[in-house]
Amino acid sequence: MVKVAYHTFGFTDDKTTFENAVKTIKEQVKILNMHLEEKSWLVGDKLTLADIVTFNALIIPFSFVLDGGFRKAMPHAAAWFLKISKLPVVTRTAGYVKWVGAGQEQAAAAGGKAAQGGKKAAAPKENKKEAAPKKAEAAPKATPAAAAEADEFDPFAEDPAADAAAAEAMKAKGEAANAAKKKAAPIAKSIIVWEVKPWGEETDLDALAAKILAITMDGLTWKTEYKKEPVAYGVFKIVIGAVVEDEKVSTDLVEEAITAFEDEVQSIDI
Repeated sequence: MVKVAYHTFGFTDDKTTFENAVKTIKEQVKILNMHLEEKSWLVGDKLTLADIVTFNALIIPFSFVLDGGFRKAMPHAAAWFLKISKLPVVTRTAGYVKWVGAGQEQAAAAGGKAAQGGKKAAAPKENKKEAAPKKAEAAPKATPAAAAEADEFDPFAEDPAADAAAAEAMKAKGEAANAAKKKAAPIAKSIIVWEVKPWGEETDLDALAAKILAITMDGLTWKTEYKKEPVAYGVFKIVIGAVVEDEKVSTDLVEEAITAFEDEVQSIDI
C-alpha cells in the first residue's frame, strides 16, 4: 500500500515497483472477494476491527488504482468496501471516501437501485439520533433553488478541487515526515564519576581538585562540587564527576589529563 501511495502522490517515480505493488494488491483483493462471497463482514455477522483495519489499508488503492473494470469483477469486495465507507463512524472521521470513477456504479455496488428516467439518487439521510441545535427563532424556509441543489447532492461525485487539496495535504504530510527523519538524533550523554587517589596525606586535595576542574574538552562539563572520602591511614581521595557527550569525549583522554598531574595523583578509578 505504501509503494502505491508514494508513487501516486509523487514521492517516488518507480513505475516498475508501482506496477508490481498494484498487482500484489489486486491479488489480495481477489482473495478478499472470495472470502466475502457468502459473507457480509470479514469476521462474524457484524462490523469488527478486522473490517476497519482492512478498509483503511484499501482506501488509497480503491481511490486511485482499482478501476471500474476490476471492481466489477470483484463485486463482493467492492460492495463490502462501499458499505463500510458509508457508515456514520467512517464519514465522521474520514469523510466520504470516493473511488476511481465514482458515480452510479458505486451506488450499484452497494445494492442500491439504479436511477431510471433521468431521476437522480436521493441525498443521504441525516442521522436522526444526533440532537438538533436549539432554535432561537424559526429557520427561514428553503428556496426552490436550494431544495433542488440539496436533491442533487452526491457525496461520491467527482470533485477535482477537493481531490487536489487532499493530494497536496498528503504530499505535505510526507515531506514533513521526511524532514523529521533528517533531524539530528538526540545527543547521547553519560555521567562519569572519577575517584582520584593522591600519593599521600600531604597532598593538597583542594588544589588538585582545582587543577582537575580546569581541564577543558569539547563535550566535557565538570560538576561544580567534589567530595573527599577517606582511603586509609589519614589519606583521603577526591570523588569528582562530570557529564560527557559520548561521541566527543573519551574517558581515557580525561584520565590521561588527570594523571598528568603525576606529582599529586597516584591512581584513578571510575
